[in-house]
Amino acid sequence: MSMRPEGDTPSRSEGLRATPVERAFELARSGDCETIQDIRLKLRAEGLSDSQVTGPSLLRQLRGLIAGAKVSEPADEGAAE
Repeated sequence: MSMRPEGDTPSRSEGLRATPVERAFELARSGDCETIQDIRLKLRAEGLSDSQVTGPSLLRQLRGLIAGAKVSEPADEGAAE
């Protein structure tokens, strides 16, 4: 049995899958989702449960990340060609 050095956590490329809540945060930051419902739909489409995406604190955090992703997106409109 091989042991990992302390502090060395496996990456997703090593076969680990995000939990539904972790994936919800990734989706919120990505800019691909505009609403909590969009996040829930994507989770289901990826075969993850959306049952943990609930509660006022979590939903507030996700909405904040969604709003932040919208602000940080580059504006395509009016761009010089």
